[in-house]
Amino acid sequence: MGEGIKIVEAFLRTLESRDLDKLGELVTEDIIYSNPPSPAHLGRQAMTEFLSFNYKRMDGSSCTIHHWAENETGTVVMNERTEYMHFGDKKAGATFMGIFEIRDGKICAWRDYWDHASFAAQMAAIGQAAGPGINNSSS
Repeated sequence: MGEGIKIVEAFLRTLESRDLDKLGELVTEDIIYSNPPSPAHLGRQAMTEFLSFNYKRMDGSSCTIHHWAENETGTVVMNERTEYMHFGDKKAGATFMGIFEIRDGKICAWRDYWDHASFAAQMAAIGQAAGPGINNSSS
């Protein structure tokens, strides 16, 4: 496992823990976080504020990583993963294709692409709203 993958894996495990302070330590101050359909979040504070929306409403989270890819220098890492939001004994998952750029041992860019409609349908099935800008139609 390359250094870039180790950095991203530590980030994703921290994402599961929902520790926003620790998460902030693993990214650069000027990180660019893109999670369509939301506009890009520029900077560490904007990223953690966006993530805190779901952290406040769920009981827990988990992540299953399906595939990894890394460039030769370890500065670009890609993965396919499913992230789950837990609400008591129910959960809903979204499968992401993520691209992470690394600078000086920290994540400086994070882009996620995923199926909004599938996630929204799973959330509706367990009685939860998917969140702002996400609905059952393809985006």
